[in-house]
Amino acid sequence: MIIKDFQTFYKDTVISTMSEAKKIAQENSFQNIIVVAAKNQTNGRGRGGSFWAQPPIIPGTLTSESETFDSLENAISNLSEFPAVTLVFPYEKLSVPIEWVTQLVGCALYDTFQKLFVFVSTQLNLNSVKNNQFPYYLKWPNDFLYSKDLEKFKKISGILCETTTLKNKIEFFFIGIGINFFDYPHEYENKATSFIKSLIDYFEVSKISQLSMQKEFSKPFLKKYFLEFFARTLCEEIKEYLCISRPISQIKNLVLERSLPLGTFLSVDKNKYYGDFLGFQDDGALILKDVHVPIYSGDVSLNERVLTSLKNDFSNITIDVGNTRVHVSYLSQDGFQSYFHFPIHMMDKEENNHGKDRCKRKRTGE
Repeated sequence: MIIKDFQTFYKDTVISTMSEAKKIAQENSFQNIIVVAAKNQTNGRGRGGSFWAQPPIIPGTLTSESETFDSLENAISNLSEFPAVTLVFPYEKLSVPIEWVTQLVGCALYDTFQKLFVFVSTQLNLNSVKNNQFPYYLKWPNDFLYSKDLEKFKKISGILCETTTLKNKIEFFFIGIGINFFDYPHEYENKATSFIKSLIDYFEVSKISQLSMQKEFSKPFLKKYFLEFFARTLCEEIKEYLCISRPISQIKNLVLERSLPLGTFLSVDKNKYYGDFLGFQDDGALILKDVHVPIYSGDVSLNERVLTSLKNDFSNITIDVGNTRVHVSYLSQDGFQSYFHFPIHMMDKEENNHGKDRCKRKRTGE
């Protein structure tokens, strides 16, 4: 019986966590969020039926055993890499419009990496964050990318959302997440990287320091430390984004401020549509300059350059108040983003409303 959110079903190897999650959901009746995790997928899937490539698995390290854990954090405590995961959300647990689920999961992933970025760089005594910038971006509709110069982008994580229905009503939302944490598939060197390698690249670590860091990351206790922190934070952020009702205008701002800079040139489905990124419609559709139809799905690629034809006339500050935390973000005119978070108890109701009013005036240029 499922007794709490994020109870985790773990196997070393599955065809895909998405397929395994649907099988478990079909065979069980539950009202809570569960997680299906696996070290290896023999046929991991991405959007549009694409294949999700993963780092190679050491031969002889996989078994057919299945285990159940009370949390994702406990399930991965003995692993050396973050596993492929699929979250199963009963539809009634969602408090946001279904067309925004994928992008809000992206926001949860973004905020988790942002906290981990500070956590890991502090633990490893890396240089302080350059101008408090966070060199990661969401690419509509489902990718998490790294770029230190807004010219070359590499993929770290991808999201896949699917649903099942019962009597013509959505029953479950399945949220698949693949992450290159310590390693990545090197055959995609020009398009992919790992979170750890992105840190090394961003802080311009010397070759000697790189060898030292690689030695540190080979230590099981350190991997365990970082993976548990990430798993715990990710579950907290997903509940924060998907289980709290927000107005559409606020959802759009949350997604936009974590996305690629406005003016980034995007191509959809091999140039079926292309143009400067202008934002999103209320129903989550992508808006491109000079494209007069809403774009609801498609394979989006970057031209690996950011156009400067579109600039904000003012900087943007946004405050988002959740159940437990307040998120404050700053978007500069040149597209760089900064964030910080603090517990909600540090902000009383009167200050809360005042801060949101001030942000609204700032966004509208009043």
